Amino acid sequence: MLASSGLKEHAGLCLLVMFFAVSNVRSQLTSFSSISCPNSQSLCGGSICYDPATQFCTKLGKVVQCMRICGSQCYNPNAQQCFNGTLCSLSEQLCVVKYEAWYGYEYNPPFYRCYNPTYSACLNNSLCDYPSQSCNQRCLRHNEVCVNNVTVCNVKDRYYYYQAGRVESCNGMCYDSATQQCINGTIQCINNCSRVCYNSSSHQCFNGTLCSLSEQLCIVKYDSGSGYKYNPPSYQCYNPTYSVCFNNSLCGYPSQLCNQRCLRYNEVCVNNVTVCNVTNGYPYYQANQIQLCNGTKQKTMIHIEQFLSKIPNLRHFELVTQGYMDLIDGPYRDDNF
Repeated sequence: MLASSGLKEHAGLCLLVMFFAVSNVRSQLTSFSSISCPNSQSLCGGSICYDPATQFCTKLGKVVQCMRICGSQCYNPNAQQCFNGTLCSLSEQLCVVKYEAWYGYEYNPPFYRCYNPTYSACLNNSLCDYPSQSCNQRCLRHNEVCVNNVTVCNVKDRYYYYQAGRVESCNGMCYDSATQQCINGTIQCINNCSRVCYNSSSHQCFNGTLCSLSEQLCIVKYDSGSGYKYNPPSYQCYNPTYSVCFNNSLCGYPSQLCNQRCLRYNEVCVNNVTVCNVTNGYPYYQANQIQLCNGTKQKTMIHIEQFLSKIPNLRHFELVTQGYMDLIDGPYRDDNF
């Protein structure tokens, strides 16, 4: 009996140990299965996420190691390369940028930039476009162009405004072939307007003032809005599509024009013939708001015919209106309203 009882106790103890062991395994499996890694990562050893593109999981499944290390980053040598701690793709190179390419500003401290040598160039610690912004192993500034891939020339506009071959060299000096020419080693203007070279296909000269082909010249002696007299007068190019020059004043067209003269600020035009004085500036008045009545100015505030049709007691309104008009035509007339 005692032996049987001992066996039962031993069997019960074994079952209890097995229960706890199974529970522990289930608990571990549950904790392992609850770990979720991002889409680009995998699970190592059931508890660690890693990036298989740049890392690998050891056989024991406990340690994640980098394929290669660049600074503090893991990387894949089949897709990237390391330049002194800076990671670039295999098709790129590294540039230590100390100077800004357009204006030559110095960066302090310098910075490291990966670049594709097919489209960019790193020259004298400046990173610029290739081949448009590079010339004879240097980067072009914003106001420079390259002649024959050797000579760097200063220009007025940015280099990309100039077509290939437009800027040329004459006896070691740079010149713009659109407005200048090289004769016996000397640069001369093709067309000269007060010592300014110009292209006759795009500009024209009016007594020393250079304007585009679509413009005209106005000798401005008086301000169009106030009538103020300029001394000396100024010479201004204008587009006749939007402006007009009358009596030595330059004004907007057609809004500021009336019967071959420019409207002052406090004038309006009636029927494109009569100039009327008003209290406010002409832009405040709608078209046809100021009209003429027997040669006298009147201000049309309402359309009487439309308004009368909506009034029940028409006779009473007519009497009131007639009395009001008598006052206007009588001693209370105001021709400057």
